[in-house]
Amino acid sequence: MTAVTLETLIRFEQENYAFLMDMRVKETVSALRSIALHVAGYPGRKNLLWISSSFPIALNPEVNSFDPSRDYGTQMEDLANVLGEAKVAVYPIDPGGLQMPRIPQTTNALVH
Repeated sequence: MTAVTLETLIRFEQENYAFLMDMRVKETVSALRSIALHVAGYPGRKNLLWISSSFPIALNPEVNSFDPSRDYGTQMEDLANVLGEAKVAVYPIDPGGLQMPRIPQTTNALVH
């Protein structure tokens, strides 16, 4: 494989990853915005437990650990305002931490 072909392939993979991340961020922001707007009429503070194996948005809008060439800061600020006005606190939870430890399987065979 030539250096040019390898560079082209790497660039394609990076652009594909960035596109998929953009889509995940857009869907996550849209879902959180919809939830906030839906519950905004209920009085008091609301807690949202967001169970996901990954959260495509850095919780600090000034830090984007997924792709430094992408800036989701404006979207995060707008979302934070909508969630704040609706008094919704979001708690992302990794379901990997909720798994039970595996118990070794025993066999009924006798060992001689």
